[in-house]
Amino acid sequence: MLGKVRITTEHDSGSTSVSNAFIDVYMTEANDAQLKIYLYLLRVMQEGSCTTVADIADRFNHTERDVKRALQFWEKKGLVRLEYDSRKRLTQICLEDISDTVPEAAETPSETPVTAAEESEYTVPPKRQYTPLEQRRFAADESLSMILFAAEKYFNRVLSNTEMQTILYLYEDLGFSADLLDVLLQYTAENARGRYASYMEKTALAWHAEGVRTPDDVRTKRSTRYGKEVYDVMRALGLQTAPTSFEADYVKRWMKEYGFTAEVILIACRKAVAGTQSHRFEYTDGILRNWKAKGIRTAADVERETLEHENARKNARQHLRKEESKTAGMDTRNRFNRFQAQEYDFQAIKEKLVSNK
Repeated sequence: MLGKVRITTEHDSGSTSVSNAFIDVYMTEANDAQLKIYLYLLRVMQEGSCTTVADIADRFNHTERDVKRALQFWEKKGLVRLEYDSRKRLTQICLEDISDTVPEAAETPSETPVTAAEESEYTVPPKRQYTPLEQRRFAADESLSMILFAAEKYFNRVLSNTEMQTILYLYEDLGFSADLLDVLLQYTAENARGRYASYMEKTALAWHAEGVRTPDDVRTKRSTRYGKEVYDVMRALGLQTAPTSFEADYVKRWMKEYGFTAEVILIACRKAVAGTQSHRFEYTDGILRNWKAKGIRTAADVERETLEHENARKNARQHLRKEESKTAGMDTRNRFNRFQAQEYDFQAIKEKLVSNK
């Protein structure tokens, strides 16, 4: 029987130390990008090597703007100190002692729970108006310029000032990345009824409250919020994005208020896809309201109504062809040819006129 053996390795199992205070206090307030960048800074610091904003952006597939915004976030928290040269170029990132930055209240957890309203007020910065000077500064941001260009393509027109201010707010203050904004713009163009700014802001705030920070989050973190029937409808309508609350309300109305089964709803969805390229929820709602008014309740009723409609159209076409065939042999150069000519006995008429004198 073999005895115990010693297990060794020739490789250095390097590790990066993370403060418990960071995990307990700061980690819950940061998004994925901010967490990744801070942890990477810890690793670089403890390894004693150097890095650049461009290197960090390439490593995590972010834009340099995203990296700078994450660094500014940690600077506001007091975890890093950023130093710049006379040309405002970043020259040094100094990681502060985290024990000196922990708020006093964090040492003794409060027994009073934070309400949802207080948390929302804390995490969501207020919307503000950007001055023309700020807008010109933003114009130098390549990522933002591409976002604004994409928005005009999606909306098929020049952006209004309200729409531009909303995009700037989501990008600059709410921290939406360029990729996430691109998904939001596509979603807005497909589903909004022309009031793009309002729809875009409400959707963005809902995503932010749910912890959506990347395009993948849109598809995964929100995938269990609604029932299977809602996602079936989304797929049937050709929509790849996660449903919003008012889209889910449409499905609830069709099932609860209109009383349709999932099978009938999906049939209506397929008809909507065949009939329109946009506003498909509204188009589907119109189909189902029409069926409800006609007393159509089941898939069999839909099939019968469709067959009757097709037969009526077929009969109308046949009737039209018959009418056209009746006039096909006539000389259409004289419109009076369609009336039958009458023959008159002019001699008898003349004699009658003479006798009446």
